[in-house]
Amino acid sequence: MDVPIADYTRDGVTRTVRLAGTTPSRAEVLRMRESYYRSTLTRLGVSVWDDHDETAVHLLCVEGTVPVGSLRVTLNRRGLGDMYEDFPQADELLGDSGDFLSFARELVVPGRRGSEVTTAMAHAACLWWRGHSPVRRVVFTSIVRAGRSPAFFGATAVTAPVPLGPAATPVVMCTGWLDPVIAGTTRRLERAGWSVTVRPTT
Repeated sequence: MDVPIADYTRDGVTRTVRLAGTTPSRAEVLRMRESYYRSTLTRLGVSVWDDHDETAVHLLCVEGTVPVGSLRVTLNRRGLGDMYEDFPQADELLGDSGDFLSFARELVVPGRRGSEVTTAMAHAACLWWRGHSPVRRVVFTSIVRAGRSPAFFGATAVTAPVPLGPAATPVVMCTGWLDPVIAGTTRRLERAGWSVTVRPTT
């Protein structure tokens, strides 16, 4: 089901982040990737939709009825998962901490970038997983861009930039924990004027 996780409201605009658990919602995620993210994924050397997508938890952010962003979350176990494909040494980098959640394929449509869509999706993803899994560690990769910190929302970069894909795009692995990430994203949303209403998801 496409369960709503939280609403984010500012100046009469409401965004809802919900699970993309039905075929139409997942088709919308794929459509956005095809339309807005294909070139980035090609540079990174990954496909628009892969085997991990079939078992991942997908989140969809909608503004009214218009999709404006999506995020994929997978559970990685020792040596197994999407993060290990890019970072086989993940256990060593993370201090052999066991299972972790991988946040990936984050996408925001043009015209909504820079307006905290990513913040809302990260916040909602952490809320949902905190209530549905004992795993508390979050890991993600971030493209290194001049003048921008690759680690945000209370996460920490644990690698130097690593070139990935045909374009040798520099990325770093970052890690954090659910509760600090929830607190960090909440503060950022509130500073930007967004009020948060958490939906019951049990």
